[in-house]
Amino acid sequence: DGDGIRERNGRKLEFEILVPSSSQVRQRMAVILQEQLKKVGVGTSISVIELNLFGNRTRNGKFETAMLSWNDDPTPSSIRQTWTSKAIGDANFVGYANPRFDRLVDEASFAPDPATAVQKWRAVFSTVIEDAPGIWLTSLIQPAGIHQRYDNVTIRADQWSATLWTWRIPADRLTERDRVAAR
Repeated sequence: DGDGIRERNGRKLEFEILVPSSSQVRQRMAVILQEQLKKVGVGTSISVIELNLFGNRTRNGKFETAMLSWNDDPTPSSIRQTWTSKAIGDANFVGYANPRFDRLVDEASFAPDPATAVQKWRAVFSTVIEDAPGIWLTSLIQPAGIHQRYDNVTIRADQWSATLWTWRIPADRLTERDRVAAR
């Protein structure tokens, strides 16, 4: 009808973007996304709401789109907890369900060898990308700061605490707080 918003059979292509008031970053991202979508004829309204209400609406499926923030680790358990059908009602509150995806996650998780696992995981991610239950806008780099008194520090990209048990503080670098904790 000339307003710049695409239509089909009289129905406009528009939706609400739900954003928590506690996140200025997501509010700014929503505005940028809104501007980009408008250029291709998609209308959006941004609803900035209090965090508890935001959480309630997203957990209960009372949204069209939402600017969410996940801090998943790149492991099979994280994918299973967030995106499989078994996780609906828990972390998978968008209700994504695909039996093929679920089967591939299981096959990849229990693959008999690394080559088979890689092949299966590629199929897992291809499936979820094709289905598009969500659009990943950013992936933040998580910096880590470790005091220089620690030795034998290694940090895995998928789980920073996985090698924590190997970290050591040599006796000559112990602080009083370290000594109290060791007693």
